[in-house]
Amino acid sequence: MEPLRQQLIATERRMHDLMDRPQDEAAGRLLSEIRLLESDMQTGKNARFMEDRVKRIIHALEGEARADRIMNYEHLDMFKHWFEHLRETIRKLE
Repeated sequence: MEPLRQQLIATERRMHDLMDRPQDEAAGRLLSEIRLLESDMQTGKNARFMEDRVKRIIHALEGEARADRIMNYEHLDMFKHWFEHLRETIRKLE
C-alpha cells in the first residue's frame, strides 16, 4: 500500500501545480478528498472504503472541478484516468 500512497502524494502535488484556480472551492474539496484518501491508505482502511473515496474523487473531477474549470480539460481527463486506474488497483486488493 505504501507505493500507492507515495504515487498518490506525487499525483496530488502535480495536480496542485497544474491548477489554474487552486483557490476555488471545488479545488479545495477535491484536494481535501485526495488528502483523506492518503490518510486512509496510511491507516490501512478497508479497500472498499478507499474505493468509495476514489469514486467521489472521480465524480468531483467529472462534475464540480470541470464545471468550475479549476484546470484545463485535458488535465482533468488525465487525472480522472489516473484515479480510475487507482480504483481498479484498490479493487484487486479486496
